Amino acid sequence: MRYLLRRFLEEADRPAAARHGRGPGASTPRASRARHARRAARLPPEPVALPARSAIDALLALDLTGYLTDDLLPKLDRASMAASLEGRAPFLDHRLVEFACRLPVELKVPASQPNGAA
Repeated sequence: MRYLLRRFLEEADRPAAARHGRGPGASTPRASRARHARRAARLPPEPVALPARSAIDALLALDLTGYLTDDLLPKLDRASMAASLEGRAPFLDHRLVEFACRLPVELKVPASQPNGAA
């Protein structure tokens, strides 16, 4: 718990997009550095800020263009192939994603959770 608190405080002064890329996970510092080094070696640097209507929209855009394509979808692909299954991502239809991106922030984050916390 002390590590998570220290990490939270160290990241507090960084821009939201940079903090979001680091994630709040409980991995060890060594594993976290190795993961970020692998990612940095194969990707161009992420922009500090993406054009968006709000900070939440910018963070969602980072997830859509980074975390989803570089982490979640490859994991789905490897896991489904290991089990000889065909994995589908029905909510990634471009028309649905474009519609969801156009929705106002108030519909994406419930009013009882203004900062997006679960």
